[in-house]
Amino acid sequence: MNKKLLFILINLTFASYGQNLDQIGKVPLVRYNGGISANGIFYDGAANRSPFTYFVTGNLNFNISGIYNIPLSFSYTNQDFGFTTPFKINRLSISPSYKWVTTHIGDVSMSFSPYTLNGHQFTGGGVDLTPNGPFKISALYGRFLRSTEFNEDNPQVIPAYERFGFGVKTSYDFNKISVGLIFFSAKDDENSLENPVPTTLEFTPQENTVVSAEASFSIFEKAKINIEYALSGVTEDTRITESRTSNGALSFLLNENLSTNYFNAFNAQFDTLLAMDL
Repeated sequence: MNKKLLFILINLTFASYGQNLDQIGKVPLVRYNGGISANGIFYDGAANRSPFTYFVTGNLNFNISGIYNIPLSFSYTNQDFGFTTPFKINRLSISPSYKWVTTHIGDVSMSFSPYTLNGHQFTGGGVDLTPNGPFKISALYGRFLRSTEFNEDNPQVIPAYERFGFGVKTSYDFNKISVGLIFFSAKDDENSLENPVPTTLEFTPQENTVVSAEASFSIFEKAKINIEYALSGVTEDTRITESRTSNGALSFLLNENLSTNYFNAFNAQFDTLLAMDL
């Protein structure tokens, strides 16, 4: 078998400097920094793939008059995988910010905590409000999975329902003590698929709701304790109509049935800074 691979790499980097409010009118209206990377692959062989594929990724930030920041990131490829997947390959996101307000639009990711939402990519929007004060809040809504039909010609492809989710994270700082509350919920759309899925795959539409409480305590000048408790309710099959024998702790937030299970997570962390003169 004869194979030939040729890789082409192109990297472009742009640079600029941050601006202050007192520079308005003294600096260019728009400045930008970031980079773009392009990767091209030529292929000649027996495998069933395109003879030429390319990947382009970029991360740019536009600064308007030293006040507004508009980060932009993207990735694109012409690679044909032969079937659809629940995860989006080509992505475009923009996160404009002004003072303590940052928005996220497009194919973005946000993190609340390890037990709720931790960097999962979704298509939609979110906002971080971080004013110069004790109270902060973040919120999001979007599609976390695209629907993927079952294809008997490609049995290795795992089908997926379209999944939407939303969440809110709040925190308040009482100087030496800070507390936070997180809520996140996601649900599969059982009507998002047209083709029937074999029962042997045990493939079902699911729903998940999680609530988490966080706290941080400063016990010494250079020591801190961080704790988090999370309660997660998962309904394994939203189509079941039979109810549970008793309601769970999140029954007012989650559509419970006989397939609903609850899980708990607790984390405690002690941090301290040690320093000495020798």
